[in-house]
Amino acid sequence: MNHFLSNILITPLKKTDTLHYFSGYIFNIMPLLGRQKTASEWNSRGNELEKLFKYKDAIQCYDNALKINPDYAEAWINKGNVLDNLRRYEDALRCYEQVIRIHPDNAGAWINKGNELDNLGEYEEALRCYNKIIRLDPNHADTWFNKGITCGKLDKYNEAIQCYDETLSIEPNHVSALYSKGNTLDSLRKYEEAIICYDKILQINPNDSIAWFNKGNAFFNLDQHDIAITCYDKALEISPNNTDIWFNKGNAFEKLGMYKDTINCYNKIIEIDPIDPNIWFNKGNIIFNMGMYKEAMKCYDKSIEINPSYVNAWINKGITFGKLGKYNDSINCCNKVLEINPNHFSVWKNKGVALENLGKYEEAKRCYEKVQQG
Repeated sequence: MNHFLSNILITPLKKTDTLHYFSGYIFNIMPLLGRQKTASEWNSRGNELEKLFKYKDAIQCYDNALKINPDYAEAWINKGNVLDNLRRYEDALRCYEQVIRIHPDNAGAWINKGNELDNLGEYEEALRCYNKIIRLDPNHADTWFNKGITCGKLDKYNEAIQCYDETLSIEPNHVSALYSKGNTLDSLRKYEEAIICYDKILQINPNDSIAWFNKGNAFFNLDQHDIAITCYDKALEISPNNTDIWFNKGNAFEKLGMYKDTINCYNKIIEIDPIDPNIWFNKGNIIFNMGMYKEAMKCYDKSIEINPSYVNAWINKGITFGKLGKYNDSINCCNKVLEINPNHFSVWKNKGVALENLGKYEEAKRCYEKVQQG
């Protein structure tokens, strides 16, 4: 506090700074004049600190407010919100329960309690909270939405869709509900209905790249790969560096037998993220299917360079050596896999085939016996 006064004495106030310094000066010297801060002042100070992401200091302010007035519901809610930001869900839950003790019909406290229970995996308890709010206010769209999310986590997909429909009857442009309904329908393999949801999102925002992506995925699952590619292209116009979109576009080209186009998509991903071992592995698989075994080997090597324990890359590298007639090298790859996972029975079979090709029939026989044990 003395340091603050010292700054005021040394540094002249600018006109633009007057209000800032003046308000700060009054706030800080009031205790010197013998007046204690009120619960409301501590709560307001906590809110200011929360906006600055100074969560621990904000909590201290709310605690000071609650020492003065233990039934200060607003301070309990604000403290709970900060604790939620810190992922301290059990502590946040206790705050919202205090609000409910003070105001049993506080809808905000009930929905926040439900959210914390959901975060803690207490889904049935969370549903009871949401149902309480719906009884208080059946037109609370976000409560229906949250209930739908929780139903989805309990694999109650049809009930979840009903909740999203209730949300949309109240707020037809509730984008999160449209997304969740579309994704749930997708999980139920109701792809045509899912597409309707994504189209509604695109009516609201034609530049929503995720909606285009999800729509493309639905068409992909309907085996309409040409249309899927069109959707992915729209998504990439908006988000050109989204590797998931490039990957699925490549997969769609693969389904159409357009392997060079698939490789071009994978190459684009490598430009964006050159240290993703999975994309090198997948690129290797496409090149392998084209019969370009030496080129495929380079991809598997790159994948293994990035992740030396990448089992599938070692397996496919071993298979590729077999295609090239390099059976000893193939066996070495099999051995590497078996060091990582001694019970990988398909690799025991691959090793047996390589040994048999080398005329080592007894050793091959022992490998085949391992396969039979599995």
